[in-house]
Amino acid sequence: MTVIAALKKDDEIWLAADRLTSWGSFVRTDLANGTKLARYKNAIIGSSGRSLYGNALRYCANEYPKMYSSPFENEDDVFKFFFQFYDFVKKNYNLGSSETNDVSRLSHSQFMVVTSSRIFQISSCRDVTEFANFDAIGSGHEIIMGAIDALNGVLDDPQEILRRAFATCCRYIDNCGGEIELLNVTRELARPKTRKSLKKVAAKATGNGKAMANGRKQPATPKKPSRKKAVSK
Repeated sequence: MTVIAALKKDDEIWLAADRLTSWGSFVRTDLANGTKLARYKNAIIGSSGRSLYGNALRYCANEYPKMYSSPFENEDDVFKFFFQFYDFVKKNYNLGSSETNDVSRLSHSQFMVVTSSRIFQISSCRDVTEFANFDAIGSGHEIIMGAIDALNGVLDDPQEILRRAFATCCRYIDNCGGEIELLNVTRELARPKTRKSLKKVAAKATGNGKAMANGRKQPATPKKPSRKKAVSK
């Protein structure tokens, strides 16, 4: 399961996420790439629910320039992005039956879009809501939100607030845990990062080149032997 929380303080937004992944009652915290966040040009997107959606978000960031460059300036921009994202998932994955209205099982997932100055939540019902100060998604969202609210009026350091709130959440929710992934989104998005550099990061994480939508690795292309030109003496 998951807990992801965002906090706006002193005109900057901080984001915290856990790294625990569960398969029923079986849990792991030592995944090589256990992040639940996806980096886009103008936002960082967190996902809770099926790990597939984190894979799909990172794939779309690498392979679809228009989606990667989405402005995310308001609720309409976020809504439009997820129209495209849901369409991608439904076209590429067979995850349920249309007869039971469960084609992609997106009702099991929540998303958070955090820009340099705004926090949006995409609920399991697919509605988009912007929050002014803080928000959280995932199985531990209620506990971590209560902790953030209590600490926000006592502590000044946003990192300390999120670390303590995260620890409280993990203490009471079994399916939230692992190391905290904590970053300043406002500063992170100010750093120039191209889609090409994102592909290099993805290639290092997978040990292969281009990510594939069906999850299969692409076979490496053999190098052609170099031919030296004959030099006449």
